[in-house]
Amino acid sequence: MNVIEFRVFGIPQTKGSTKSFYVKNLNRVVTTNDNPKNKNWALAVSQEAVRVRPPTLWMGPISLVLRFHLKKPKSLKKNAHVWHTKKPDISKITRSIEDALTGIIWGDDAQIVESSQQKFYSDAPGVEILITKLVTL
Repeated sequence: MNVIEFRVFGIPQTKGSTKSFYVKNLNRVVTTNDNPKNKNWALAVSQEAVRVRPPTLWMGPISLVLRFHLKKPKSLKKNAHVWHTKKPDISKITRSIEDALTGIIWGDDAQIVESSQQKFYSDAPGVEILITKLVTL
């Protein structure tokens, strides 16, 4: 199996900005993300990935294609295909997916050597994910 394809329904979320701060009582630095909605979104992505994951983590080069379906405003025509040009930024919702799949599909998201993303309005919000294990030359 060199290709994994699945869809996750829900409203794609960004991780938000990362903030780190020192906690004196713990004597260590704690890092948090400021979007509380990302926790449930990342969990949904991870759970669906577990359902289709390979028997072992993929190592080596990976191609990732993401098609984000974002909630369509009522002002758009029912069957109109319109690109989503507002927030969230495509790079930030992509990062959320990459992190959610790390340790389930691949060992590290640094293995992604090619990537393509699209975002558009849809009546069924979510993301389509296509992952291909590339042949090492």
